[in-house]
Formats: sequence, structure tokens, C-alpha cells
Amino acid sequence: KQWYQRRVRVNLPVRHYDIDGRPYVLLTPEDRVKNPDLVKARDTDVLVATYPRNGTGLTLNLVVEIHKAHNPDLPSDHPFFNQRPKDQTPWIHNKFHSEADIENMPSPRAFKTHNYYEHLETFQPGEIKIIH
Repeated sequence: KQWYQRRVRVNLPVRHYDIDGRPYVLLTPEDRVKNPDLVKARDTDVLVATYPRNGTGLTLNLVVEIHKAHNPDLPSDHPFFNQRPKDQTPWIHNKFHSEADIENMPSPRAFKTHNYYEHLETFQPGEIKIIH
């Protein structure tokens, strides 16, 4: 398969796919963008969806610190306490983490994505909190 599906009118400095008229970098496979069932949402989940280079890490650090401050009963082995910040909050739609890895994470969970809003609409209200 070629690195592009069709030309996008956006001049991006990286190779990318065009999925439903939106550019996505190669780390975001089309099947993960269009298949929201990869993650079974929990009511304590938070998803931070931002455009690239627009404060994803800062926003996630705030989410993690809020969880830690308002959940004093979190065990000391929770990922929010003992993992690097980028590992505390996995990419939900990229190919870095398997479905099983995400499912086995303890609650509360926080995720990040650069997916566009129309690819997040399949989550039902109340299933997951989305910061976009």
C-alpha cells in the first residue's frame, strides 16, 4: 500500500494518510481511527483530543494531577504515580499500545489522541469525558 491514499491539499512536512478528507500521520492506522470499539470506555476515562503541537502534554499533565489530587485512594502502584508521563497516558488510536494493554490499565485512565472530532463522535455521552 502506498503511503498515501489520495493527495491532500495540505502541505505537511511528514508523510500522511488521507482518512475521510483529513490528514493523519502514518502512526495512526485507518482501522484504529474508524474503529472506536478498540477501547471499551469506562465512566472514569478522560480523552484529551488536540491538534498536534497544541498542548497535549500540558493538558494531560493537568488531568493526571487533578486525578491524583481528587482520588486520594489511588494505590501507589497506579500508572499515574510510577510511570513516565508519556506512558501514564497512552495514545488511544495509534499503534503504540495494544488493545489488551489499554484494557488492563487500572481506572481512572487518561488517553490522548490527535483524531478529529468527527472520529470521536462514536463514544456515547457519559461513557468517556472528552477534552477537545
